[in-house]
Amino acid sequence: MNKADTGKVMDLENITWVTNQRLCDKGLLEQAKIVLKANPRQIILREKHLSKDEYISLAADFKALCEDINGNFNKLTVHFYKEAAFSLGIRKIHLPLYKLREMSDEEKKYFREIGVSVHSLEELKEAMELGATYVAAGHIYATNCKKDVPPRGIEFLKTIVNNSKIPVYAIGGMDLNQDKLNALEKKQIFAIYSMGENIFYNESKADIEIFIERLQKTGIVE
Repeated sequence: MNKADTGKVMDLENITWVTNQRLCDKGLLEQAKIVLKANPRQIILREKHLSKDEYISLAADFKALCEDINGNFNKLTVHFYKEAAFSLGIRKIHLPLYKLREMSDEEKKYFREIGVSVHSLEELKEAMELGATYVAAGHIYATNCKKDVPPRGIEFLKTIVNNSKIPVYAIGGMDLNQDKLNALEKKQIFAIYSMGENIFYNESKADIEIFIERLQKTGIVE
């Protein structure tokens, strides 16, 4: 992977950005403009504190922003609210496992991608049986998002990767620490998630570029 042209950040093609509105001092949509220009694999619009109607409204704004910057909304993934996906024509969704259990086979056929968060080997097996196309395993490292919950660690990630027939994403505590990133590479994960960890919530693009450079050293990105 080469550095992008002047004025652009490097590609985040193996990275998924999971939004967290509460970390954005300058506004989620403004921050999204920076991240979208970095070309992430996808953006999961999480924001689970919103009501369904509030979420659909925000998702519509995100869809328009994606179309404006990328020419399409292929990178946008809805979280939790399948109704938002149906009403806006978005065919990618990420769900907690219990929401996937509730989804009908006909509803599943609508989606091009169905991601599921898993926290055990048993959950991985169930997610695959229910039709998930990828899983997010976590949280791997300590994270401010779940301060009171111990991280599951690299051995947990290794177990998930070794037993999965679908792509595995690692989530939780992804930051600029090179030792953390090196450990991830050794487990041959498909890609990683970041909810922020101060990487994607900076006024400048410097932290994003440092993050990519350190990922390049691991081989997670080229």
